[in-house]
Amino acid sequence: MKYAFVVCLICLGLLLATGCEPPGLKEATALSAEGRNVEALKICEAELAKLPPAEQPNSKIVPFAAELRVKITDQVLRQADEACQGSKSIPPMNSGIRKLSENLAYDDAGGRLKARLADRQKALAALQEQAAAKARTAGEKEAAGGWAEAVRLLEEAIAINPEDSNLAAGRGGLLSRRDAAYRRAVEAAVKANDLPAAEKAIAAAKAEVPAPGDALLKELNGIASDLRARALREKIAPLTEKKRYYTAYRAIQEAGLSPAQSAELLKLVVPEGTAFYLRVGEESLKKGADGAAYLAAFKALELSPKNDAAFELFKNASDRVDKAVRVQIAIAAFDSAPKEPASGVQLSDSLIANLVKSLPYGIEILERSKIDVVLSEKGAKLQDLSKQLGVKFFVIGTVSSLEVERQRRDREATTVMKAGTRNVPNPEYQAMVARYGTKTRKWPHIPPAQISEDVTQVVKYKVGDATATGIMMASARVFDAEKGSVTFADDFKVRDEASDTYQDAVESAHVQGKTAVLPSDTEMKDRLRRKMVTDVSKVVLSLFEGRHVRLLQVANHHIERREYDLALNSLAQAHWYCRKDARRVGEKDANVAEIDRKALLELSEQP
Repeated sequence: MKYAFVVCLICLGLLLATGCEPPGLKEATALSAEGRNVEALKICEAELAKLPPAEQPNSKIVPFAAELRVKITDQVLRQADEACQGSKSIPPMNSGIRKLSENLAYDDAGGRLKARLADRQKALAALQEQAAAKARTAGEKEAAGGWAEAVRLLEEAIAINPEDSNLAAGRGGLLSRRDAAYRRAVEAAVKANDLPAAEKAIAAAKAEVPAPGDALLKELNGIASDLRARALREKIAPLTEKKRYYTAYRAIQEAGLSPAQSAELLKLVVPEGTAFYLRVGEESLKKGADGAAYLAAFKALELSPKNDAAFELFKNASDRVDKAVRVQIAIAAFDSAPKEPASGVQLSDSLIANLVKSLPYGIEILERSKIDVVLSEKGAKLQDLSKQLGVKFFVIGTVSSLEVERQRRDREATTVMKAGTRNVPNPEYQAMVARYGTKTRKWPHIPPAQISEDVTQVVKYKVGDATATGIMMASARVFDAEKGSVTFADDFKVRDEASDTYQDAVESAHVQGKTAVLPSDTEMKDRLRRKMVTDVSKVVLSLFEGRHVRLLQVANHHIERREYDLALNSLAQAHWYCRKDARRVGEKDANVAEIDRKALLELSEQP
């Protein structure tokens, strides 16, 4: 008994010396290893609660629980920062604050969650004040009539606090008050019989950001329509007295009146104007003033689209203008290179085929057969030939060189092939002899005395590169019949190259042969010709780029010289060309609007 008692005392001493691991510590450690730190902390706190208060500070749970709090705090701070750090909007900031608040009970000893929460709450208050300040400033801008600035500020406030329904409602109310203000402004202008003020208010409403709806603009135009109609009626009278019917017609069309109001005013313009332009057009056509006739006919047809006389007049006048717009060019067969007798004809034929697809409206290429007949006359001058053929531009040229050079660059390659076998001493057999002697009965096993090995041979074969290089040189000249001189002359050079590799076949060495595949001389020359055609075509096409712009420039030149009939001819041609080649000209070309204005309103509407 005495011995057992001593043993118990020793065990108790050892237990007190080493300490006893609390029952829940192992489970908490396992949960922490899985990243479940909150659950682990709750188990630790439950275990601590079971101990007497005096024993709690010395428990192994205390440092482990502190470590868990640090881990939880680190994780929560990271998640909260991801939610709201750098955010300029309140919802993400609130999300981060909620994350901090929900985990405040797990804060570490340094109180980092509490400190971060305080910082975020200050940032939230700053954002709230920022949104409120923008809303207040928006009210000030509204009071001063700065609608666009007020809307912008409110939208910025909404971006900061999109969950504030009052801000969204405030924006809607602001836009309603803005629309009502423009409505009152137009109504007041109409009441004061002040059309400029009404138009200014409508224009300002259109320019607002965000733009008002179509319904409001329609309403504003409707409010001002009677005033516009009255003002336009007063404007029409002097215009019709001066025979400027088309100017009056355009003013009515662009006034934004109701159909009934427009119809009433058009009665004052259309019948008289149609008859006037028909008379002017017919007289101009008889005089040979094709430009004036075309513009008058166009106006008559615009005023009365179903008028047969206007249609017939426009057809006759536009036919004449179209004839003036059309320009014929001649592309003669180029002179051929000495070694390529067909190269000149082939180049000019390809050039014609390419240009036919690319030239703008009205530019026609004369058949080469007609050119060849005229060119057969020796000693004829280009000026005489151009007049004889009725062409404005004559394109001639020479192919000075068309050559294809081929080169092969050989080099030697090697490979190793099996040539047979031979018997040689077996190293393993020799090792056995060296170790155990020549009496093979003492060997653990007996390898063969000889073994066979491959006999190899170096094989040489030819590899290389093959290249085909083509060069074509030509010169081209463009003769302008009106100027009687060459307006363009240049030399062109194009180059093309193709290459491939080849090698000999060595069947015994399993080397596959390869033949260099290159275009034929004919294919290379075709490729060169296509490149040359592209380069020369650019030159020819440049002569006719922006035809309407050039016609407008000619018209402006005549206007400066007060040669108004000539100016009208150029403007009529430009106007017709814009209609016929609308796709190439483009809707956004500012020159089109200038041509329309000068041709139809300014020059042809003068008394």
